[in-house]
Amino acid sequence: MDNKPGRLLFFDILRIGSVAAIVFYHIALTLNWIPFSEENLIFNVFYLDAGMIGVAILIFVSGAMLEYMHPKLSGLDEISKFYVKRLFRIYPAFWISLLIGLICAPTLLKLPLISMFLQFTGFNAWSGQWGGQINQIGWFIGLIITLYFLYPFFSASIRRYPYQMLCLIAFAEIFFRYALNYRCILFLGIGPDRWLPVCNFLEFGLGIWIVQQNFYPKWTHENRWVSLLAEFSFYVFLIHILVLEVIHISPVFYFIEVALLSWLVMLGDRKIQKSLKKWVFGPVIHTT
Repeated sequence: MDNKPGRLLFFDILRIGSVAAIVFYHIALTLNWIPFSEENLIFNVFYLDAGMIGVAILIFVSGAMLEYMHPKLSGLDEISKFYVKRLFRIYPAFWISLLIGLICAPTLLKLPLISMFLQFTGFNAWSGQWGGQINQIGWFIGLIITLYFLYPFFSASIRRYPYQMLCLIAFAEIFFRYALNYRCILFLGIGPDRWLPVCNFLEFGLGIWIVQQNFYPKWTHENRWVSLLAEFSFYVFLIHILVLEVIHISPVFYFIEVALLSWLVMLGDRKIQKSLKKWVFGPVIHTT
């Protein structure tokens, strides 16, 4: 029996738009398109560049969709199954992207074992190395995995103390972002105000909060093209930065290469998810 809620048009559109903004920012950065490539830091707290706005929306959508699809997780067994599903949902596609990165730059196979481990777990930023040399998107993987593990606590706490928790996580994020931008902490490496979980609590928690409070458009849809684009955007997000230098040669060839590689990764990941669904656990729900 399938009790999955329908797909929400609002969050699918936000997901597609957020990835488009991130890709646009990385292209602007590579081609030095001023002012689009500039980091506009407001009050030492908020970034107003397309990339970080896109990341903020993506984290917001992740929190909202987790609450929409997995409300009121309770008990160690249910929470453990949630964690396993989240790990299996994110890592296979990310690992495929890393393998593509290694094929594109085989010299990276000589990286130290500890560096490889951090690359494949997505926690390179925690060692001061941002996203890593293979796929710089890796910093986001480590961040979102950490937020997934915090989700049961956030969901339960926000449900019990909705406004108090929202104020608390807003204060925590603003305080730590300001402090980290005011004074550079060398051992945290590059951009800790971006990849530290506490610096993304508000976006994630706000997504959970609006679903619990029913403050979101509830239009469901069955448009296969919108659903496909929403799913496809996750793979574009993983792949687009691997071949970014190609855009210097031909923007058209770059977009074709990203589209083809993303499509191949999506097809491969679908097969993996289907096998996991059959052999490991029940239906996998797409909430990235």
